Amino acid sequence: MKYVMGFDPGFASFGMAVVELGKTVEKPIFMGVIRTKKSTKRQKLLATEDNFVRLQIIAEEVEKLVLQYDLVALSAESMSFPRNASSSAKVGMTWGVIATTSVQHQLPMFQCTPQQLKIKMTGSRTASKTEVADALRKRYPNTDFEDLLKYLPMGEHEHAWDALASVVVCLDAEPVKMVRRLA
Repeated sequence: MKYVMGFDPGFASFGMAVVELGKTVEKPIFMGVIRTKKSTKRQKLLATEDNFVRLQIIAEEVEKLVLQYDLVALSAESMSFPRNASSSAKVGMTWGVIATTSVQHQLPMFQCTPQQLKIKMTGSRTASKTEVADALRKRYPNTDFEDLLKYLPMGEHEHAWDALASVVVCLDAEPVKMVRRLA
């Protein structure tokens, strides 16, 4: 089987999803979130050291998942620049993990804006996170999402849903269509 892995890049919460590709249908088989936390002041780490440790956690977890599946592509919700420089830098670092993964494993990378994701899933560019999740549940009615999300706190689900939605958007990319035709 062939798979596509999707991401919702974030520093504290990095969403991921894996979808199995069939010729005419696909099936979500993994949804998760890598969570990292800022170190306590008692550890006396410089912010840059702490950021590096957190980034290593994300990179190691992504690599473990990449090695589990025969991936044909990666997808992600594109970077929407946060309001402050610190947040932008941290999200940018997570994009470094994604870019490195794409290059090291020779996987094409497809991006979609948050608006493209919402329009593809719901038909509305102003859709809420709940509406996106509902659209994915409707698209995949035979998927046990409660099982896929059971280890995630409720507040983290949105990141896994966005990662899954990014995969759905990338299914229209020609390289993914070609792999599906050959399935």
